[in-house]
Amino acid sequence: MIGYVLIGIAILLGTVILLYQAYGFGLSKGKIIQNGLVFVSSAPSGGDVYVNGQLKGTTSTRLLLESGNYTFKIQSPGYRTWQRSVVVDGGSVERIDYPFLFHTHLTTKIVSAYTANPPLVTQSLDRRWVLIEQPTTFGNFDIYDLSNPKNPAIGETIPAGLLTPASGAQSLSLIQWANDNTHVLLEHIFNGTYEYILFNRQDPTQSVNLTKVLEITPTSTLTLQNEEFDHYFVYDSKTTVLGTVDLSNTLVVPMLQYVISYKTYGSDMVLYATTQNAPAGKTQIMLYQGGKSYPIRTVTTDSTYLLDLTQYNGTWYVAVGAQSENKIYVYQDPVSVLQNNIKEVLVPIDILAVNKPTQLDFSPSASLIMAENTNSFAVHDIRYDKDYRYTVSKTFDIGQAHATWLGIGQLTYVSNGSLVAFDYDGTNLQTLQPAEANYTPLFDPSDKFVYIMAQQPATAKTVAYPALTSTTL
Repeated sequence: MIGYVLIGIAILLGTVILLYQAYGFGLSKGKIIQNGLVFVSSAPSGGDVYVNGQLKGTTSTRLLLESGNYTFKIQSPGYRTWQRSVVVDGGSVERIDYPFLFHTHLTTKIVSAYTANPPLVTQSLDRRWVLIEQPTTFGNFDIYDLSNPKNPAIGETIPAGLLTPASGAQSLSLIQWANDNTHVLLEHIFNGTYEYILFNRQDPTQSVNLTKVLEITPTSTLTLQNEEFDHYFVYDSKTTVLGTVDLSNTLVVPMLQYVISYKTYGSDMVLYATTQNAPAGKTQIMLYQGGKSYPIRTVTTDSTYLLDLTQYNGTWYVAVGAQSENKIYVYQDPVSVLQNNIKEVLVPIDILAVNKPTQLDFSPSASLIMAENTNSFAVHDIRYDKDYRYTVSKTFDIGQAHATWLGIGQLTYVSNGSLVAFDYDGTNLQTLQPAEANYTPLFDPSDKFVYIMAQQPATAKTVAYPALTSTTL
């Protein structure tokens, strides 16, 4: 009996110890403590990881730390130091997988020089292809392949007769790239009106004047459906009807009515604002999914609504707000809640407070949601349910519309004639290369190089000129 009791006690103690370890518990100086697990990685990898000044290994590494406050630092020869304060919670798992290490001394070279500022510079979704409209010849493009940066640009032209002739000034602007990274939807603005052109960078002769082919009305706007080059959403601002159309069947199929602002996802999800059935002075934000509309939130009627939606780890996230309310409301999987009771009042998982936000955007990994007004930011980290609100010390240059994402956790914009970058929580602010505020930075697929339009200084032999430059990050 004594033997059985001892065996039982041993099994019980072993089970308790395993459970304690599973939940991060341990012993330190005779006291029970709870540890947290921290994974640390960086781009590039191999940097030394210091925790409170002590070397703990190199990225990528896994650290078991007692719950508490720590200062993490990543150092690598030839690169700038990355540093951040981290709170480790007992029993938690934290992944610091976004640090980007910039070279101490950045090397910049001119890829191509122009005699004037190019009217249009745009990059494909896979970040491989860059189209630059030649400043002296309307409708002519230089096409760069960033996977082979040593190769010269290929010149292509919108076919003659495709565009409606203009009697005065005209311009081209980007609407959207297709997911085949070959077709790009452009808006041709001319004679006080506009038309839509589907440009094929690989074979320009296959380009299409969509306004003529689809018989789009002058009050209609066109966007790609599910980022496919031959399927489209059509919105008529006069009738406030949102519909779909494709190149195989040019008949517009109505989807929603009374739409005043919208954001689409995939082929049939629409987050939209409508005054239908809304109280006076209010606007209803609705989510259309699976052929049915669900009420998300009632907001103050405004001239600007901020709407975005995405899917992260199989869960839907929706962000909505009216600019004048100075708040963005973030919801998790709202349809699953409303399917059982359409009258259920949704509770946001977070509220991003920004004064008159002008930009709302999920990160490329969809794990971060950012609301912004110039250099003031509010960011929600979906993975760890954490919020960050801050104002970056660097002000926006005139012409800079909003910040853009770099990698999985950095934001960039142009300030005082240079590109700046910082982590999503506002830390590790870096000044990079000279840049023009009117152009979005172009990162290659590996995030090792950034391409930007920059004004080159005049010399004894040349005048100041804009150039496409490449910097090794």
